[in-house]
Amino acid sequence: SDLTGWYDKTQFTPLGLLQNQHLASLLKTTRLDLAIQTRLKRSQETLKTVLQYHPECKDLRTDDQLIERNYGILNNTPHADLIASKGQAEFDRIHRGWEDKLEGGESFVDIGARVWEFIHQLKQDFTGKDQNIAISAHGNSLRLFRHIIEESGPEVTCSWVIPFATVFVYKI
Repeated sequence: SDLTGWYDKTQFTPLGLLQNQHLASLLKTTRLDLAIQTRLKRSQETLKTVLQYHPECKDLRTDDQLIERNYGILNNTPHADLIASKGQAEFDRIHRGWEDKLEGGESFVDIGARVWEFIHQLKQDFTGKDQNIAISAHGNSLRLFRHIIEESGPEVTCSWVIPFATVFVYKI
């Protein structure tokens, strides 16, 4: 596994492609009115797979408030390389530290601020409307999305492993 971050030249593995298809099958019978992706190819390709079953979804938006955590100088660094060079404790701090910012990168606090803005706008625009919105985001932006919506504390939020090909449903 890598600290992929904003690196955008990754390709889905065969397992990743299967996970995208599984996700699409989970949402196949759900009406989608709006779909939101980030500018990163992996978000867009995942959403494209889901939307193949949703000709009714005419509104596709790109919003980088939900983009993955920017790991700065460590974007696209394999976990194993970082553990080998820095040790497990330093890796854990870098990987899941709440306020820890990497050179040129972001902390969870930074991600939370932009995700909070996204949620605030979403609530403004869609509260009380009968619309289903599909969001194709990334592990860390989803972690902070859940943190805000579920009102979890930083320790709990940092402990979450965000599974691939999983649907989280929230009513706003």
